[in-house]
Amino acid sequence: MGDYLRNNSLNFLDTNKYALPGYLPPAGFSAQESETLLYITPGSSYSYPTYTPISNNFVLTLTGTASEPSCLQIQSENHLIDNLFWDTGQNTVSTESFYLNRGYAGLTIKLMSGYVNVTDIYVDIAPLCAKCSANIMASSVENGKSTLSLRNKNKDAVWSPAPGDAAPWIEFQFAHLLYLDHFTVTGETSQVKGFEIQTRTSEDRWSTVYHGTEIISCQAIYIQGTKSIKGTCFRILFTKLTGPIEISEIKLSPYINWAREDTGVSVQLSKESGISPDTIINGDRINPGWITVGGQTAVLTFSSPHTIDTVTVIGIQESVQEEKTGVIPDSDMTSAFVQRQYTLSYLNTSGKWVRSASYVTMPDGPDTQSQRKVINRFVLEKTVTAAAIQAEVGTSYWTRVIELEASESYELYETT
Repeated sequence: MGDYLRNNSLNFLDTNKYALPGYLPPAGFSAQESETLLYITPGSSYSYPTYTPISNNFVLTLTGTASEPSCLQIQSENHLIDNLFWDTGQNTVSTESFYLNRGYAGLTIKLMSGYVNVTDIYVDIAPLCAKCSANIMASSVENGKSTLSLRNKNKDAVWSPAPGDAAPWIEFQFAHLLYLDHFTVTGETSQVKGFEIQTRTSEDRWSTVYHGTEIISCQAIYIQGTKSIKGTCFRILFTKLTGPIEISEIKLSPYINWAREDTGVSVQLSKESGISPDTIINGDRINPGWITVGGQTAVLTFSSPHTIDTVTVIGIQESVQEEKTGVIPDSDMTSAFVQRQYTLSYLNTSGKWVRSASYVTMPDGPDTQSQRKVINRFVLEKTVTAAAIQAEVGTSYWTRVIELEASESYELYETT
């Protein structure tokens, strides 16, 4: 995010220009603070004057509901960014990555068909990902459909298992070892009443790492509990279906977590709290955590420099259950009134500390929705080679830092 902070929807940088990355008020630049919904009808168009401090690639995400299948057009000035197809039941839709030059511009949202209610508009820096190939396989395919549809982002092209397949599965095979902590499925998934995430341990044996009872279309499912999940082969096994399913996309976000892969990494905490410093890099997201207050730092020093593009800080405020039930930390485990700021720096290969990102979590604001209070991901402006990273915690009260990750992300594409 550079040396600027994510703004809330009513912070103007210059003459009603909205700084990016940041929130855009749902009801347009004439919005009042009390307005929380934008009701868009066919032909409606809303424009936002924006300011971009640094040229970068961005992604625009809309949160809300569609009362019928809808299509929105996103433009920058007179340039088409993307056509977004919004199905009923979807909570969010996002554009492909688009580039904005430094300076002033305008973003326009226009509804081409349908009817949608928008509660949140957020423009974020697009992830900087290396490419990784995946061979996608399935237990069966209904006649006329294919697993190719799972990566082509076409909502009308879907995969469905054959009618007689009692326990269908979809498998992703990678060329090398990768980590996975969440995934998102788009499509008709309301008939899924049971599923498992598995990793392959040998040629014909699988190990279940996560059990679930529902898949909500377009909603991220976090699967990491007390251990990191990594492998070369992952699959989704559908154990209970009450009817047919149609899946148009499965989005995985594989990565390499150098805080785990570098066996010589060391951790230094500026404040003792009765835990081993290694607790915050051991892959256990349900540990008691490092209890700290504002102004404290955690430093990871690698045994050799690594390429990273994302740093993740997981922090909560509630006490963690001693029996470790396997529940993934979520927004209910942190007070709605807390205000935190994380500031990230990295040590470059010249031995200089470079401030790279800042992130503010505001109480009761848009940043507190879903997992945003707990799982804080810093997508850096550029991929860097780092000998160490430092996360400084600022809080209005206290917090538990559960996990600190330094990652090299990968963008998935299917081999043909």
